[in-house]
Amino acid sequence: MPPSDKILNTEVCELYYFLVTITSIILQIFGISGNILTILVMGQEREKSSTMQAICLLAMADTMVLSTYIVPYSIVGMRKYIFGYLSDYNFVVVSSIYLFEIVRIFIQMSTFITMILGWQRYVAVCLPHKAKQWCDTKIVNKLAIVSCLASVVFYLPNFFLYHLKTNKEGIYDPEPTPLLTNRAFLAIHTIALTYLFSYLIPVGSLVFMSVKILINLKRNDIAGTSNRAQTVRKDLT
Repeated sequence: MPPSDKILNTEVCELYYFLVTITSIILQIFGISGNILTILVMGQEREKSSTMQAICLLAMADTMVLSTYIVPYSIVGMRKYIFGYLSDYNFVVVSSIYLFEIVRIFIQMSTFITMILGWQRYVAVCLPHKAKQWCDTKIVNKLAIVSCLASVVFYLPNFFLYHLKTNKEGIYDPEPTPLLTNRAFLAIHTIALTYLFSYLIPVGSLVFMSVKILINLKRNDIAGTSNRAQTVRKDLT
């Protein structure tokens, strides 16, 4: 049940939503505009470069994150500021239960695509002899499709954690399902696997590939400096 506006001072809350809405709109303008420009500029080379293709896919995924999270949140925030804090209560309930999970799916897609982009750079720098085989737009597209499907399948059970009931006043009242009270599910899926696939594996793999790229670039730089020094000595003699 939502709190009664008779016992709740909503002015501060309405001001908070107003400020958050303005900030969200600014972030939307810069974020979505930047992603669109990225797609328009780099999209011209996406058929030729697997890296450009991965960057365009990443921009699309980030745009979906902004569209499914910040845009609705801004609309709700503005409505709360204009019509009162308790307006759109049902939409807030639905958003916190279902829309949030959709956002997590797109964030996971973005994370996987970032890993694909990092892997493309890793292959190009550290495994140049396999670049022609692995740095291909078709491979990037296939990996992106697998990443999208994996993200949907992984977060799909979270849509069945609550059941919405409507009271006499037409207010949504979420009730937990047996899945939410299942300790094994919470321990394995909600905690262990979520942290593993959303944080540990992506961060660990990106750090590993970044370090290997830096080491390889440093090694190549030293080798290049040594070769140039030898060339200079030969020219002097």
